[in-house]
Amino acid sequence: MRNRHIIAFCCFLLLIAFSGCSSVPEQPETVSQTKTRAAEYTDYGNRYFDQALFDQALKFYAMALENNIAVDHKEGIILSRDSIGQTYLMMGLFTEADSALQAARELAVQIARKDLELRVLNSQGKLALNQGDTEKAGRLFNEALLLLESSDNPAANVQADIYHSIGALNKLTGDLQEARANLEQSIRINSRLDREEEIAGSYYMLASVFSKLEDFSTAREYLLSALSIDKKIENKLGIADDYFALGIVTEKMGKLDEAYLHFQTALDIYAVLNRTDSTIETLSFLTGIAEELGLMNEAEIYKNTLERIEGTLR
Repeated sequence: MRNRHIIAFCCFLLLIAFSGCSSVPEQPETVSQTKTRAAEYTDYGNRYFDQALFDQALKFYAMALENNIAVDHKEGIILSRDSIGQTYLMMGLFTEADSALQAARELAVQIARKDLELRVLNSQGKLALNQGDTEKAGRLFNEALLLLESSDNPAANVQADIYHSIGALNKLTGDLQEARANLEQSIRINSRLDREEEIAGSYYMLASVFSKLEDFSTAREYLLSALSIDKKIENKLGIADDYFALGIVTEKMGKLDEAYLHFQTALDIYAVLNRTDSTIETLSFLTGIAEELGLMNEAEIYKNTLERIEGTLR
């Protein structure tokens, strides 16, 4: 009798465990519900990505991928792998980014989705740019252009992204007028689509182009435009990068006091976002400008802080 009671009690515990403590048996999730869950995870991932919280973004993109795989939702799988690849890229994990993006592209080719392949090609090109491989980036973007020409009604947002990326490549290779033309084309398309974050990114890149042309006044205006948008959409990393670039440009203009304030603002945001490399670079600039301004105590503080951070990385 006692044994029978124990067995019954254990069965009861198992029933609770498997039913989630609900009085109604849990129903299997439908394919539609799983896809919806994947989309929700992707949305959370995008929010964290936009806040430069890449570790958190990666977790949600991975959960989205798992749900898409569970129901063999191939479009969702491609988009999840692309998002994961872009997140790894932002984290500086290039090997992992390459693996995710290659898998995404192979599946896009397999199911003959040119629109998705174009998206992944652009991501692969951006990865090559970040690795400093302009030759590979050029090949990838040329493939993207050929695919664009052979596509019926390609998505305008993808076209805009590709023009922006080619503009970034042009800037790196010194084709500054081509860079300007491609970036302006990206802005025109994105303006029609009201894609503010992407417009800000192209303004930022145009500022770099004009800085290389030594037209620092125009570069500064583009950066202020980018900053205005990034503040509006609360793009934290974009705001920090804008202030950092403004520091560089205004220093070249001889506006040391303004440059100093810009670098200080960038430093505060980079520190909050835990962007160690950017923090180190900004501290280096601040040390030099503080010395030029005769702010020796502040220069010493920045220098010591820089040395301590670098010491923890050895």
